[in-house]
Amino acid sequence: MPYRTSPIHVPERESGSASDRGVAPIDATRLSRLDFAHFGLFWDRPGMNNDRFLAILSDPSNPEHRWAWVRTLERIPSSVLTRNVTLSELQRIIRLVRLRPPLQGAWESAIDYWSQETRRRPE
Repeated sequence: MPYRTSPIHVPERESGSASDRGVAPIDATRLSRLDFAHFGLFWDRPGMNNDRFLAILSDPSNPEHRWAWVRTLERIPSSVLTRNVTLSELQRIIRLVRLRPPLQGAWESAIDYWSQETRRRPE
């Protein structure tokens, strides 16, 4: 029996500027320390380099912004990423992108856990 597939729902791009959508640019200074090529993020993009990829990550108005964050969240270990992206930035990013379901759930659970840990810590 052949596989039956259902249509894939692709959400429409949000209109308006990044600030209109509530998506603030990230602090690229911390991310600039990462070697994205080392993590295999450009395996299908021979013309891509670290500087261009960082520019895409940092610019919410770039049409490839969501793609770059999906690639980053799927391929860079969370232990590396959380040293270079703040919790509030991760919270904004995870609302912006849609990962494969197991990864989406894992990131959402991790962010929820880290948020609770942050609130519990005495100052």
